Amino acid sequence: MASYQTVRFNQSVRKVLVREDSDGQKYVLLEDIRNAFIHFGENLELNGVPVPLLEDEHQERIAYYSSETIAVVPESQQASQGNGQRAKRPRSWDYEPEASEGSAIATHDMQYLVILEELHKMQRQHEESERRENENQRLMLAYQHRIIELQYQTRDMVSNLERKVQVVLTQTFELHEYSSPRLFIVLPEISYQGINPASILNSFATTKFRLFFLCECGPHTQPAGQFKTNHIHIAKHEGYEITRPTEFFRKYGPHVLRLLRAIKYGVSVAGMVVPSLPSLGSIDLPQSVADDLDERMAGVIHLLSVKPEAADVSIQETCSTDLGDRLLGMDTRGDILGREETFVPLEGADLRLLDSFVRKKDKERTLGNLFRTVDDHGHVRWICSDHHNSTYLQHHDQEFERAVNHSHGQYDKHHGTVSVVLSSDNAEAFMSAMKRARGLTELDVHLYDFGYSVLKNLGEALVATNISKLTLACSEYWDIDLMSLGKRKLRAILKIIVESKVRHFHFKFIKGLFRAPGIQVPKDLPAIRSLELTGICLKDDHSVLKEMLQACRNMSVLRLTETSLASRSISSVMDGLSTCYNLSALSLHGCELAAEHVEGLVRSLQPLGLLKELDLSNNILGDSGCSKIIDAVGVRLEKLSLFHTGFGDASVRALERAASAGQLKSLDIHDHVQELEDDGKESLIRLMGLVRFTEVVMPSTSGLSDEYWARVVQAMDISRLEHFELQGSKCGDLTADALATMLGSSGILTRLRIDLPLSTLDGAQKLVKALGERQFVRVSLSGSNLFHPNVANPGLANDLLGSASSFVTTLVLKSTNLTDAVAPYLAQALHEANQTRQLRFLDLRKNKMTQVGGTIVLHSLHHSTALQTLRMESESFGKIGSMGPAVQQLLETNRSLYRLSVSHANLHELTLGLCQNEKRLKSLEIHHVEMDKEDAACFGGFLRSHHSVLQRIVVKHVRIRNMNESLKQIYQALEENKAILDVVWDIDHGDTDGGILDAYTSRNRRMWRKSPFAKPSDLVLAGVDANTAIAIRRGGVFE
Repeated sequence: MASYQTVRFNQSVRKVLVREDSDGQKYVLLEDIRNAFIHFGENLELNGVPVPLLEDEHQERIAYYSSETIAVVPESQQASQGNGQRAKRPRSWDYEPEASEGSAIATHDMQYLVILEELHKMQRQHEESERRENENQRLMLAYQHRIIELQYQTRDMVSNLERKVQVVLTQTFELHEYSSPRLFIVLPEISYQGINPASILNSFATTKFRLFFLCECGPHTQPAGQFKTNHIHIAKHEGYEITRPTEFFRKYGPHVLRLLRAIKYGVSVAGMVVPSLPSLGSIDLPQSVADDLDERMAGVIHLLSVKPEAADVSIQETCSTDLGDRLLGMDTRGDILGREETFVPLEGADLRLLDSFVRKKDKERTLGNLFRTVDDHGHVRWICSDHHNSTYLQHHDQEFERAVNHSHGQYDKHHGTVSVVLSSDNAEAFMSAMKRARGLTELDVHLYDFGYSVLKNLGEALVATNISKLTLACSEYWDIDLMSLGKRKLRAILKIIVESKVRHFHFKFIKGLFRAPGIQVPKDLPAIRSLELTGICLKDDHSVLKEMLQACRNMSVLRLTETSLASRSISSVMDGLSTCYNLSALSLHGCELAAEHVEGLVRSLQPLGLLKELDLSNNILGDSGCSKIIDAVGVRLEKLSLFHTGFGDASVRALERAASAGQLKSLDIHDHVQELEDDGKESLIRLMGLVRFTEVVMPSTSGLSDEYWARVVQAMDISRLEHFELQGSKCGDLTADALATMLGSSGILTRLRIDLPLSTLDGAQKLVKALGERQFVRVSLSGSNLFHPNVANPGLANDLLGSASSFVTTLVLKSTNLTDAVAPYLAQALHEANQTRQLRFLDLRKNKMTQVGGTIVLHSLHHSTALQTLRMESESFGKIGSMGPAVQQLLETNRSLYRLSVSHANLHELTLGLCQNEKRLKSLEIHHVEMDKEDAACFGGFLRSHHSVLQRIVVKHVRIRNMNESLKQIYQALEENKAILDVVWDIDHGDTDGGILDAYTSRNRRMWRKSPFAKPSDLVLAGVDANTAIAIRRGGVFE
């Protein structure tokens, strides 16, 4: 490889080739140095010392200095130096050049530099010329593109103007020509099903027919009506009687026949889709039109097909044989489709003649309740009121949607349901917009801080709408007339019941709703179809409810939930049901019924022959009481709920007797305390084989073994099973194996809730692998020692966790001895769960993972997209604060968690993570935490900031330094926070006194538990208990 000597002349540095002689000595030629520079000095220096020439026969070379830089001394510098400052080295080629020779060299060099400068100048000029030429070409291309774009725009404008002119011409013509609807059909007033066709023809002249117009909806209209239809259909009108059918059919018979055939086969007419005949049955038609529609339509088609001239039948008699021959030649669907393009709707003189005929029967020109509109192409379309409203009255819907959003409500436009919270401040604007809104079917409204005028306005707004279901909750009612609070409230609600179109009522948490003696209840309320009362005390107000129930003779559903009933009010309710013969569903859930009420309840239930659904849960009826009720009405029930009632052996035997009728489909008997004897156990097994249940919730008693539950599962008829729950405290591998077999043969089971506290890893794996994809699956393996070190198999653990994360919605692994060795498998399963998005709830509490395993699990959830709840508090994490960094990183990166429960994280790192969480986390539970004054200030600042959307805070086993100052800061922050609904704060009493915080939280509890805006679904996800959730929604503390 060649070597080079570094040589410097002034500021210029060059590399000069190093040569090698025959002896291997390296050297540098002076000639090579001269060639490297234009100007060359006389001497060479190395670090200020002259470089000598090599002393040999070659006097024009120097030695090679590998790591040094040789400097060339310019001539001017040499002249300025004295002879004593440098030693001149001996050179054999040294001589004094003549003055003329040096001048010639300098002149040559100057000319060379001038030429170089000129060349550089010419090159720059050439480049500038090319740049200008390229710029000119670019501008020219841009101008060309702009010209082409303007040409296209001009052409589009001309085309658009031509289209608008054509639209105006078409609109002008059709508005003049089509002064009445042009699509109609004719139907007889009765059906001809089963009548000889010859008889029909013979009596044709005296048969009454009616003309029905068609709504010409289509792509130019918005879907409307109960079924969101958007195709041609019969208008909602009773039709127009045709008094001279013979004359009418002579003129319009072919037109009517083509339209009837088009509807029969479902083809397009006049460029619009016509549905097939079965689709017309889904249209909300008047009863006079809907009855026997297909038979009557077929009769007219037969008539017009047999006698196309539609003349008076007296001209020619037709026998049944001739009629049968002619019917064989009727058009098929292929014939109709072939004539689709040749169909021409009525126009001109024919339509004006029809207009004159209709005018005689429609002096008010209602024209079948149709509106004349013009589509985007200028064509006249006659559409019904529903499609007219959905297409041209959208701004009313937009105004209503803004009113809902302003009131923090929810509006489902597709189903027409509204849920909203109103006070006296925003109620008037909302109800004004609701009067003009269309398509509303259900209203769920919570009124708070309101008076009688708000209830009155609500009633007026409901009268102006078509809402059929009303859910009304009230809190903080006030009235100027304090002596008539109950009367005015009930009077307003009764007015809503009587005057509005609402048929289904649900009243929730309304104090003193029926506390209004002297109020006159209407004797008959035939419009009410269902009545639900939730959280309403009826201990002293039973007489008004009794009168109301007796007036609701057509009611089919009555539900009283968590409604306090005294003995007298229970009798009143039962007496009120004596006239409700159409009742099909009755719920007295949590109404404080007892065993002494069973006899009266049985007497009231026996006359209800249509009763199909009964819910008596959360009432202490006793085993004997439950069996008496089942014997009385069990044979006709389809759905029965008797949890928390004392259900036992006698009740099981009664169910087995009632099962012979084959009506029962849904059974809920969970959470009862009555243990089953051997006879009752065998009876329950036989019951599972007798009934084809669609829904079963099994009892969760402690006396039933794993082997017994396996037998129950094996005996079940699962051909129709859709929902199954089993939470036995002794379920293990045998139950898991039976469930796996059942799941393998059940294709319609969509909801499953299983607890296996005694299962091993092998049994759990069999169950989880058999789950498959289902709508909701909850599997609890809590307390099963699933990952015990002596039996745990890493391969099985990996398979179990992978399958569980893919198929299970809620997975509980609490107290399963999960250790750091299993943590990587769990982390991998959680990472892969992002693809299926199935796992929503994960409980890992009270396991044996240390900080290392816990960090691995939390790291796998950084980018989770489905998991909403994670519970992971455990004593095994050791030192307080050990999980702080991992929890902080999780909060900073995760965007799916709604509820997080962890332990051993310090408050400062927790607060930093919450500030970066982008307002996702709504519930935070932290166990074993320390804090001082600075931590409290940091956390309090977060609670005051806009970053905080927490609704629930639970802090347990907290150690506080500088307690008084720290707690004051937390309390002040809680007082300013408007989002928090529930606070639980438990100080470690072994460290300091916790009474101070109790005073702070109790003092402010009413404020943060007062939010009617809270959504029930959010409270459930946040982990708020049921009683607290009720208090929050009611806008006050517990009663």
